[in-house]
Amino acid sequence: MQGSVPVPLSEIEITAVRERIQPTAAKGKVLEGGAGYLALREITEHSSEEIRGELESLRANHARGLVLDLRGCAFGDPKLGAPIAELFLAGGPIGKLTGRRVKEQILEAKAAHGVWHDPLTVLVDSGTAGPAEVVAGALFDAGRPV
Repeated sequence: MQGSVPVPLSEIEITAVRERIQPTAAKGKVLEGGAGYLALREITEHSSEEIRGELESLRANHARGLVLDLRGCAFGDPKLGAPIAELFLAGGPIGKLTGRRVKEQILEAKAAHGVWHDPLTVLVDSGTAGPAEVVAGALFDAGRPV
């Protein structure tokens, strides 16, 4: 900008308090028409139990089928996807984790952990990664989504 003169900024004081951000828990609801909807934005070590509770609540509210929304869910340890995938499977393989610094791990679903065997639709996008990617991959490989 030719001819402009910089304007000096006044000093301002800002106080910032560091706090631990708590991830948003999974929250389900029954949509118009009776389908259940469950969105996950972050997966933590407590997510599978939270999701189990939401699935039980959706079933108690007569949800017919479920839309599992994993769009934009990209954070967390990939191993945390296995207990979530188990909730929707009747046993069998979930996947295999490998990496440069990780010993190969075969992930298997225990049939007794499956709680939702009704129709299932899974939503993913380019922002789905990490444990959500493990969940989506396991469910698609098992032929669960309709």
